[in-house]
Amino acid sequence: MEDLDLISRLPNAVLGEIVSLLPTKDGARTKVIAPLWRHLWRSAPLNFDLGDRRRFISKKKISGILSSHPGPGRRFCIPALFFSNHPAATLDGWLQSPALRNLQELEFDYGVQATGIQPPLPSSMHSLSATLRVASFSGCGGFPDGNNASALQFPVLKQLSLSSGSQLISLTTLMPNMKVLALSQGHLTLDVVINFMKCFPCLEKLYIESCMPGEKNLWFHKNQNLIGTLGICIKKIVLIDYRGNKSHINFAKFFVLNAKVLQSMILEVPHKISGEWIERHHRLLETKNRASRDALVDFVYHNSRPGSLGSVGNEVAHDLSTADPFVRLRDSSV
Repeated sequence: MEDLDLISRLPNAVLGEIVSLLPTKDGARTKVIAPLWRHLWRSAPLNFDLGDRRRFISKKKISGILSSHPGPGRRFCIPALFFSNHPAATLDGWLQSPALRNLQELEFDYGVQATGIQPPLPSSMHSLSATLRVASFSGCGGFPDGNNASALQFPVLKQLSLSSGSQLISLTTLMPNMKVLALSQGHLTLDVVINFMKCFPCLEKLYIESCMPGEKNLWFHKNQNLIGTLGICIKKIVLIDYRGNKSHINFAKFFVLNAKVLQSMILEVPHKISGEWIERHHRLLETKNRASRDALVDFVYHNSRPGSLGSVGNEVAHDLSTADPFVRLRDSSV
């Protein structure tokens, strides 16, 4: 049988990468495959993901797992279920573990606080920002006291998901390689998205979930001087819960008329629509005058909400080519 074990003949570096892509429990189980595999879990980059775990484990056990691994870290995912009091301090302690040095993917959700005050990002984010490629933050209220937002640079970050935390991005935060942004906003606000684009000069895909109309999003006079210098590189936009009101129309029309390399805009509607309704909204969005002649504007009806952005799971975060960060949640709920 040993002659047939071709996988174990692979170099340890390759085997370690394979183990690091497995869920935490499965990665630890590889120790029973063969004697040569016993050291791999400890030497492979740690993939610690509690995103799909239904059984609660204690903070003490989480700390024990982290202390038993020498690092580096590939992925660390902690939903709100595993926080109690002082979530920022708890997360900060975990992120300072050597097991998570050079971390590539970070996802956490502080949840809803009884005080109504959102905790800040952990201060350890400054030491992690240089290596993060994928990040998802939910329930954050800003930066740690005394920390300067301008010191937070994410040179290799390519995918960012924010839920109830748009204030985490300031005009001094630069993410030069950011390609994909998924944003969950209670109110759809064009000014916030424009500020994001200033920080993300290479942004190509924008996914927005919004459940309320928000501002009127009037932009023509307000941003007329900005439009020529902004350099909108976005190729794909997905707006979830498009209501067809003035706020949403003005928001979508901004990109229809100004995004010169736009290829696809998908407007997901929470109610059934007719051909007449679609024609009317094409007129309201002025799609005949679109800046990109190659752009396709599609209206799509979905009869269920995709769920919380903070729930985006392991397979989505690992796959930067995913067509829609919300698609797994939507498909599982239909």
